[in-house]
Amino acid sequence: MIDFKSVPALMSERELALLHEIAKSTEGDVIEIGSWKGGSTVVIASGLKSGKVYAIDPHRGTSAHKSNLIEDKFVEFMNNLK
Repeated sequence: MIDFKSVPALMSERELALLHEIAKSTEGDVIEIGSWKGGSTVVIASGLKSGKVYAIDPHRGTSAHKSNLIEDKFVEFMNNLK
């Protein structure tokens, strides 16, 4: 079983567990819109039988980033995928 707390996510542990179960029944590629720090990306990828996860997220430069004083999250996202 995957440790759902190992990578930050904007979902509850229960939601991540459900996402993992859905991914386990999925074959082929998955597109994830909004991946923040990679928690849900890791959960999806760990459950897939085959295929790739394409995570789409700006990670930097949006008005939400600026208004919340959030810097570039891409490096953190990539480190979390390791």
